[in-house]
Formats: sequence, structure tokens, C-alpha cells
Amino acid sequence: MEEQFKYGPSDYLITSMNLPVIGQVTKASADVPYLSLRLDFSHMEILEVLNNSKIQIASKDSAQRALFVGKIELNVLDSLLRLVRLLYSPDDIPYLAPIYKRELLYRLLQGQYGIALAQIALEGSSTYRIRDVIEHIN
Repeated sequence: MEEQFKYGPSDYLITSMNLPVIGQVTKASADVPYLSLRLDFSHMEILEVLNNSKIQIASKDSAQRALFVGKIELNVLDSLLRLVRLLYSPDDIPYLAPIYKRELLYRLLQGQYGIALAQIALEGSSTYRIRDVIEHIN
């Protein structure tokens, strides 16, 4: 099955497992370059945030897809910008980057696709079982 996902500057992509995908940049120039950032969250990081917050995930089986494109929420963008700005103060990275990354994960889990992200870590969920099989195959 071939499916296309389009996203732009105000979007983000979440994938809940290692999937074979092909990407293509369709709009970029020297004046407006294409910039991208990839952050990986382990199932242990996700569980830590879920266990230490009041975020409630209703069902282990309610996530239907492994790939989502969504509009970035302002609080997610603020968290992400704090993380990226650490590039200007590299001495702060060892201390602040883990805090900002955890904050970003917290904001993503609160968002409209939080349940899809949470499924990575919820043992017994269909996403967790499929991810486990894919990791074993790889």
C-alpha cells in the first residue's frame, strides 16, 4: 500500500515504529532552506513521563496508525525551540538537553497524537507488540 504524507513548516511527523519510508523535499531554496530535526524517544523515556505525570492514556488498543502528521502546537514549538537554542550554549547541553527533551515529550504526549506516541511504551498494546517484532526482525 502506497500512501503519501505531506507536511510543511508548521507540521510534525510522529512514527511509532521503525518503518521503511521514502522522503522527498519538494520546496527548498538557498533563501528558504529545508531544515529538519529528528528526535528519538525510547519506550523507557515515554514510560517515565507517563508514570511521573498525570497524562492518562485510555486504551492500549486505541492507536490505529504508526505514522502521523500533525500541526505543531505552540507549547510543543516552545519546548523544541528551547532544545535547539542549546546549540548556542554547548556547555549547557549535558545538563539542560535531557530536561528540555523530557519537556518536549511531555508536551507531545499531551497533544492530539499523544496516544500514538504512548503506544510505543505500553506493554500489551498492539503497537508495542508490532514494534517488538519489527525490532527482532531488524
